[in-house]
Amino acid sequence: MATTYLEGDLYPTTASVIPSILSLEEHFQITKEKDRDMKKRFGTFMDVKHDEFDPIYLIFSLLHPSKTLELNGELFEEGKRRLLDFIKQEIAEGNCLYHSSRSKADRNPHTQLFKRRRIVNSDTSSSTVQEDSNIAELKREVEEYIEILNKGDFHAEADPLVFWREKSGRFPNLSPIALQYLAMPATSASAERLFSCSGLSCKGKKTNVSSVLLESQTLCRFNKKFDF
Repeated sequence: MATTYLEGDLYPTTASVIPSILSLEEHFQITKEKDRDMKKRFGTFMDVKHDEFDPIYLIFSLLHPSKTLELNGELFEEGKRRLLDFIKQEIAEGNCLYHSSRSKADRNPHTQLFKRRRIVNSDTSSSTVQEDSNIAELKREVEEYIEILNKGDFHAEADPLVFWREKSGRFPNLSPIALQYLAMPATSASAERLFSCSGLSCKGKKTNVSSVLLESQTLCRFNKKFDF
């Protein structure tokens, strides 16, 4: 079931990695097959007690409300505990879409003009206060989201993209971060299908097809199930 889901026609994201491995573990237990030391193989992101435990896949699963229902209690609690610190670290390293009110002000042309003229006060105390305020706001959003997960205040089969778009007003800082991470594919299967489809579209007598037409044909083939 897990391998069919990851390699099928769907577009599984990184939020599906841990739930899929848990599903395989359950399958091996039911069929009494050897699990080939799955905990040892995937311990770095499955075993919270592992010395080199990396919470990245756990955090991705936690940002997908429906996938949190597939996590065991230990992983779920560990994910909630690490969520805020992980996001703060990603922000510090510039790895995620986080735009504080200060960064928006910095993009203002008048602010940029003042900076060029060296009129802006170089005092950093105000920026430190603003940064603390932004982190406090992000912490509030994370706590509110965790409260939603604890109460199960979401549809079990809810589309995560729809969920975060609808909650963007309530979570202005957390929402774009979640949408960014949930867009990451779990496997390369979808990209390989895309290349195969494009290759068939310019094969044989179609070698002179233009790049624009090829792009349009591929787009139509992969989106024909959607109603525009």
